[in-house]
Amino acid sequence: GLVADETWRHLNDCILQPLSHPTLEQLNLIETVFSLFGSQDDLLIDVLWLHMEGCNQLKQLIDSIMGVQKEALRVSIERIPSPHCLFSRLLVFVGLDHSVLLDFLISSETHFLNYFTRYLKLVVRDWVGFESALSEHDTNSEVDSDSASASRGHVTSRIDSVMSVLIRLRLAVERLQHQDLFPYNPGPLLALLEQTEECYENDGTDINT
Repeated sequence: GLVADETWRHLNDCILQPLSHPTLEQLNLIETVFSLFGSQDDLLIDVLWLHMEGCNQLKQLIDSIMGVQKEALRVSIERIPSPHCLFSRLLVFVGLDHSVLLDFLISSETHFLNYFTRYLKLVVRDWVGFESALSEHDTNSEVDSDSASASRGHVTSRIDSVMSVLIRLRLAVERLQHQDLFPYNPGPLLALLEQTEECYENDGTDINT
């Protein structure tokens, strides 16, 4: 059914009008997030997590409404950076170094484990969205193309870069697990990483989510 008038006015004031403002539309929201919170790991991870959850809730809201309200909200939400773009920027921010993610997973100082598992579930559930988001976001200054991916174009090199970090992270977690050095059972996390790799190797097909 239609969103109540009061709720719709709130959404319009808080989301639609600001996003339609020419100046705000030109802001690099992703770089702003990392400029503001990059020096504080715990806050940065919380912001990425909240952003991802907010995007999921907004998509659910779109599915629940009809008519011109649905289209107006959908168009405006498309201007919000994808959670995939923020995660990719996080990897670049840490130098594409899987050991930093490993430290985040082991440390209790951030909510990275919760954020990361939720994010991997999103990737597995919507691999097409993952690919699409990486293709639409300008990453000329973020991801270096390597020789293995150059022939397949910039978009693929970006996916390759992200997946390279995730694969190296999985191998590192497995090594610590085999040595009984990981501080908790990483089984569910490893399963998600393996499912993500299956999506990568099979281009998102034949994956049961």
